[in-house]
Amino acid sequence: MTSYDWQKWIYKMERKHSSYVADGCFKLLRAAFKYCKKYKKIIENTFEDVETVELPENKHNHFDLDEIPVLLNTCYEKFREYYVLLFTFLASGAREGEIFGLKKCYVNFAKHTIEIAGQYTGKEYKTNLKTKKSRRTLYMFPMWEQLLKEHIESDATDSEFVFHNSEGNPLNPSNVRQRFWLKLLKACDYPENYARMHDLRGSNSDLSLALGLSITYSREVLGHYDEATTLKYYARTNKNMIAEGVEKYEEFFRGLKKCEQNVSKKEKNERGKILLFPRTRSVG
Repeated sequence: MTSYDWQKWIYKMERKHSSYVADGCFKLLRAAFKYCKKYKKIIENTFEDVETVELPENKHNHFDLDEIPVLLNTCYEKFREYYVLLFTFLASGAREGEIFGLKKCYVNFAKHTIEIAGQYTGKEYKTNLKTKKSRRTLYMFPMWEQLLKEHIESDATDSEFVFHNSEGNPLNPSNVRQRFWLKLLKACDYPENYARMHDLRGSNSDLSLALGLSITYSREVLGHYDEATTLKYYARTNKNMIAEGVEKYEEFFRGLKKCEQNVSKKEKNERGKILLFPRTRSVG
């Protein structure tokens, strides 16, 4: 099949099913063709010229710096048994399956770290993660560490999981959504479709950038292969980032203006023009 034939097939999948199904097929085929060419199973990768599938705009929201405290406070007041779980979602940026499958043995309070080494998905615990970069180390900040420590120490069961049901098994994500997440959104005056629990992962990415941390830091926390994935699918420009950006630009350019005003008119270059910045003093 030629690139044209594959392109028609992808379009057909998009019309017959959905953009998401077509995108899944596209990614699978792209990886298969790349693998075959790498190991010389095929001479030419005819899939290279097939266009990517354009997905519809994601209408789900992330929570910004003003919304996160409201979300946490409401959870603490009305759904306290889920407070540490919600805090961990926001603090870690981990995937749902990684959090629901988090084992106590991977929380190291001596080193202040959490090892992401498994996930709970498809109603079973699996050690294989989404990508190689998904296997990673998270670093706990003191408040988060204290909450997790108290949560684990107060657990009277012998369950190996940090978050579990009365039988010691991992929490069922569907049950958590119905019994907690949708009720929390309603309690905070959000519609049910405002955000998914998965969008707390994106909220973590936004929070990192809003706090001035690098995109590389966010990528490592989320377990992405490259920054492009973090920027494309998770990081969004919210009002906090805009306000912070405006403030930073204001500070920068006000600083330049002060520098200009402090330059002595006597300091001129050979052409008689005023230098914009004072000369630096040489060291040594």
